[in-house]
Amino acid sequence: MHQTITDHERRTISIAAAWLSQALDDLHHQASNQRRMLNLYHGYHGELPEFMEATRRAWSITSRHRGRIRNAASYYFTVLEGEIMPPVGMTAVQAEAVAYGA
Repeated sequence: MHQTITDHERRTISIAAAWLSQALDDLHHQASNQRRMLNLYHGYHGELPEFMEATRRAWSITSRHRGRIRNAASYYFTVLEGEIMPPVGMTAVQAEAVAYGA
């Protein structure tokens, strides 16, 4: 868990959240998307590069299923949570493979 988030970490995550909001056509929720991503990072036990890689994996999964999901932002954050705090025994990627037969 990160006790404090550095300016560099905050800036990097804020840029990622802004990009995500634009990619999801969800600009009116950009501030809440940023806050949610910062909160997830705050609770994450890894380092920033690994967290950013998890954000890219979550986007990849979300973009593949975008036409089949109702709320892409909610889906994205659920996948991201699974990537950074995987449930016992299965990561989000593994769960996706089971769920969609990939």
